[in-house]
Amino acid sequence: SSTFSGNTSINQGGGIYAINSNVTIDNSTISGNLANQTGGGIYLSNYSTININSSEISNNSAGGNAGGIYGAQSYLTITNVLVSENEASIVGGGLYLSSTPVEIINSTIVNNHDEQDVGCGDGTGNMCGASNIWNAFSDLDILNSIIWQGLPEDSWEGAGIYWTGSPPEINISYSDISQNYSNISQILELGTGSINDDPQFTDPDNGDY
Repeated sequence: SSTFSGNTSINQGGGIYAINSNVTIDNSTISGNLANQTGGGIYLSNYSTININSSEISNNSAGGNAGGIYGAQSYLTITNVLVSENEASIVGGGLYLSSTPVEIINSTIVNNHDEQDVGCGDGTGNMCGASNIWNAFSDLDILNSIIWQGLPEDSWEGAGIYWTGSPPEINISYSDISQNYSNISQILELGTGSINDDPQFTDPDNGDY
């Protein structure tokens, strides 16, 4: 187990920076890191593979995209992970995914936020930033997880899960997904055993999810 905390990058990857790498993170905390550009907590690209297990990624921030995790042309699996209260100055408060398939298992992605409206480009005039997950050409498998936005709407912008480009394959089962659409063209199918109800966290004001 490890703690990555209080680090700053002038470019990408405030806590962890991985290019063309295989990385496993177990029982670790990645918190309070800053990237002036992208990937406040973790930056991975160039066909990296990262497995994150039983860990917390929280309170990281980015001056650009991806407060929590930035993934480009890579592969990401998170299992028993809390991704919470990360912040991006543009889009993708929690996860920013570009051609990065992701498996989310037994995890909670909650109360991440970005600060800038981004036009959807679909003629609706709606804004399409993403609080928890911003997705470009990345398939998602979500199992037994919670993706929830409990912050007041005036403190975050856009959707909980937003995708751009061709619709990706998003498989959701036995999960709680709420406030996760940005416009009428992006309504998620919740899938087998899934709900859209307040998860009744124990003490979210103090980070107890």
